Amino acid sequence: MGSVLPFGSSDRLLSVLPLSHLYEQVLGFITPLLKGASIVYPVSRQPAVLLRTFRDYRVSLLLIVPQGLRLLDNAIERKVDQSGRRATWERLHRVARRSPRWVQRLLFRSVHAQFGGRLKAIGVGASAIELDVGYQLGLTNVSDDPGQTVKENVLQASLGYRFPLGG
Repeated sequence: MGSVLPFGSSDRLLSVLPLSHLYEQVLGFITPLLKGASIVYPVSRQPAVLLRTFRDYRVSLLLIVPQGLRLLDNAIERKVDQSGRRATWERLHRVARRSPRWVQRLLFRSVHAQFGGRLKAIGVGASAIELDVGYQLGLTNVSDDPGQTVKENVLQASLGYRFPLGG
């Protein structure tokens, strides 16, 4: 599984899933230890605490389940709407869809900075990802094939950088 997500000794994985979850045990505990990566356990799962944890600990990897990814997407969309920048947000997504990764990172640098600026991959697993959320977040290899393996579910989460969480 370590070949699926880009773990390395300089990486810090934010662990938000319970260790009783097999997905978290394998990819969120055993694999980082084998690869020499650090594991960060937040003191709370409240959004403000998680954002501060991303910044303070310079998190580069996140493991999450599809429901958590949906919540993250909804929170970002709410912030966009509250700021009154929906039209700009949509324009940025249209440009990013046809742009190389470095341009995508540049377009969404302000949102990426809110996550500490180092997040390079999100591992989504344990159940099927909702296609609309996957595409909205710019995840690559998104598929609606119900026969996907856990490894393929994780593969689909290597960030395509259309969205601000690119790394």
